[in-house]
Amino acid sequence: MDDASNILAGIALELSVAAVKSALQRAHATLRTHLPERRPVTAPSEEERAVLRRYMDASVAGDLSALAALLRGRRCLPLRPCTTDARACEW
Repeated sequence: MDDASNILAGIALELSVAAVKSALQRAHATLRTHLPERRPVTAPSEEERAVLRRYMDASVAGDLSALAALLRGRRCLPLRPCTTDARACEW
């Protein structure tokens, strides 16, 4: 985060900039201990690209009904990169 982002986060969380920076440093250290050094990156599938395109089109058009339908229709939301998600996801 840059200084402007730290200031805005501090205001939103009612913390000082120093407290925000300290929290970020602790979070980064924690993540380093729990995540592998390099995570595999996979390209989105054609199905994921199609859903993303529909989401982007609905966002640009301001079509809240389409956005809500897209979010309601999704049974799970895998986080990228994720290569071992055993859950079955339906669109």
